[in-house]
Amino acid sequence: MADDSPTEDRLPDAPETGPESAAAELLRVDGAAREEYEDLADDLNGFIYDYPTGDPFPTIDWLAGCTESAARSGSAIVLPLLGLAASTPYAVWRSDSRRLIREIREALGAAADRLAPVACGHECPAYPAETGPDDLTNWIEQILDPEEYGAAAPETGEWAEEVRVWLCAANLRRLAAEHADFMDDALAEDGPVAAEGLGIHSPELKDLPDLHFHNQVYWKGRVVRRQGAFHADSLYWGLSKLAAGGFASDDPESDPRTELLWCARDLREHGGGSADSAAQVLLLSACHRTALSDETPERVLREELIEALSEAHRARADATCAHPGHPLAEAMGPLDRVATAVRSWRPDFTHKWLEVPPPVDAAAAEQALCPVFLRGEALSVLTALRADLARRAPLPSGPGGLDGRYLDAGGALRIDVLGRDVRFHRTSAAPEGTPAVWCARRLAGPSAPEQGTPEYAALVLSVAHAARHPLWYTEVPGAAEEFARALTPVAEAAPPLAPRFAALSRPQVASAIPFLRDDRASHPLIDRFNAEEWSDPALLAAFAHLALTEPAT
Repeated sequence: MADDSPTEDRLPDAPETGPESAAAELLRVDGAAREEYEDLADDLNGFIYDYPTGDPFPTIDWLAGCTESAARSGSAIVLPLLGLAASTPYAVWRSDSRRLIREIREALGAAADRLAPVACGHECPAYPAETGPDDLTNWIEQILDPEEYGAAAPETGEWAEEVRVWLCAANLRRLAAEHADFMDDALAEDGPVAAEGLGIHSPELKDLPDLHFHNQVYWKGRVVRRQGAFHADSLYWGLSKLAAGGFASDDPESDPRTELLWCARDLREHGGGSADSAAQVLLLSACHRTALSDETPERVLREELIEALSEAHRARADATCAHPGHPLAEAMGPLDRVATAVRSWRPDFTHKWLEVPPPVDAAAAEQALCPVFLRGEALSVLTALRADLARRAPLPSGPGGLDGRYLDAGGALRIDVLGRDVRFHRTSAAPEGTPAVWCARRLAGPSAPEQGTPEYAALVLSVAHAARHPLWYTEVPGAAEEFARALTPVAEAAPPLAPRFAALSRPQVASAIPFLRDDRASHPLIDRFNAEEWSDPALLAAFAHLALTEPAT
């Protein structure tokens, strides 16, 4: 019978192994195997250079499962093993999942064990000198589309010698074993990954979310706030899931935490006391437990909720109301709070796909949006968030503990780390363990940097930021006095604060601190940001004077 199958499927399944059909099956690369992995090279090229466009870990997880399954069952192992080996360095440095790392290591070990006794039946091609991720993806592309890459002759179906190197059991076994050894060395307690504090050795909370998470928050903002008005459907779709106890889906583009982070940023940007902010505080109080969950490793979500709610609390510091209490609001469940917040923007709101709770009693809604009730809610939620952050990412304690955090090996100030801790109100029960007090003592002491330097500007702005948020330092003994002692000489003969700077919110000013050493063309919160301008002693004196003289809130 004539062979009507496509030429591609007539390519040899494996090197000739005589009667050893088990080896032939293990090294099989026919049309069916290629079809299963047809997008593999594109998926790998998206992240092996450390620029993922989506979440790479499901792909790596799938490859580990396919490799181990092939090793256990004796089925086609070439493509999944090449893909797993190509993605192993990325996973080692970037994945904080001990489960995933363990499964990759087990899959590589199983592959090496399975391939060890397999007889090739031919003289093995030399093991390649280069087996980096890009080399491996290049071979994967040749195997997936051999005719395009000249990896096989259509007339004879013979694989080119440079491709046959990976149809060899001995070479595949060595590849698996070398990558297993690489994992063992790199991930050891004294290895390079631990030294950098990355991967499975990273802190419990990620310093930064991945780029994809940030991009989704940006695009969510374009959807949610249209021409100055909120798009209620989008907010309710995401936040009602969180209020009901749901977390992120496998699809990062539908991660409802992005609505939560967007809401916090919008609350911060448009003022804690704006007309929209009452509903936003209610939304954050309904959904904040997501940020306290083990399912949320992003430190930034906790920090930005703290900052937004701190501003909302400060804006309502002098609020009064005629309610004898707020029992109806306190009794509202999370979903009712979300619906009440959204209906404050659009009273007739319904959702075409989701069941919306029935309208809340008017008296309950009035209590829930009362500024005094919301002030208490903001304080309660951000207190819980600060405690959670302190537990998961504790500050160093003891004498000199913060020196190691804020000074590098050469004694230079780590402005980015310091600015972040002060901006988000990190404190300790002891003055010496509180970042802003550390700044005040350094600014007032013999180690103070020279005026006009980024280090001097960072210390002044950090202490001024803390002095403008006295609520968070009431339980730190002597903090207010330390701030005043450090800022008073700076504020002498201070000129008036220029209108452009006076118009900046407190979070905007604090956000400038990490940028003092890294002057960028586009600061995310400040137009026309210039690090040299922000280091001007006259400007810093004006900020110091403002911190010392404005009413405490």
